[in-house]
Amino acid sequence: GTDALRLFVVSDTPPERDFPWSDEGLEGCWRFINRLWRLFVFAQANGVCAQKCSSNETIEFEKLQQNIQKLYKDYHTAVKNITEALEDRAMNKAVAYIRELVNCLYMNLDNIKENLPVFSVIIRDLIKMIAPISPHICEEAWNMLGFNGIVSENSWPKYDERYTAVETI
Repeated sequence: GTDALRLFVVSDTPPERDFPWSDEGLEGCWRFINRLWRLFVFAQANGVCAQKCSSNETIEFEKLQQNIQKLYKDYHTAVKNITEALEDRAMNKAVAYIRELVNCLYMNLDNIKENLPVFSVIIRDLIKMIAPISPHICEEAWNMLGFNGIVSENSWPKYDERYTAVETI
C-alpha cells in the first residue's frame, strides 16, 4: 500500500522533473515491496536475526568464500552510493542502488546459512537504508528479525573504503 506508493513517487523521477503517473510503475513498486518482504521472511526462516548480527569489524573478509566476498564488497559500495545519493537528494538513484543490493542478496541466498553474520549485517543495514522511503515494511521486518527499538532511532550504516575500491586488471 503506502510503502509501494512512497517508493513509486521517489524512485522514478529526479526531483527537478515533473512526476509522471503510471499504473505499471506503481505495480512494479508493489512487486518490489513484496520481493523485499519475501527476502526478509526467507532470511528470518534461515537464521538471520539480531543475535547473529556482528559488527562489520568482526567479519573476517579473507575467510569468506569468493562469492560472499563479492557480496560484501557490493554491500559496502551500495552503502556508499545510497548514502551519497540521499545526501544529494537523488532519491531515484538511491532506490536504484537499493534494488541492485537486493538483487545481489537474491543471487547469494543459497549461501545464507553458512554466512549468517554477513547476511545479518547486510539485511539489517538494507532495512535501515530503505526505511526513509518505505518505513512500514521496514518496521515490520526490523521487529520480525528481533532488533530493538524502531529503525529510525538507529545509526545509519557505515561503509569501509577498503571494500568500495574498484579493481581493474
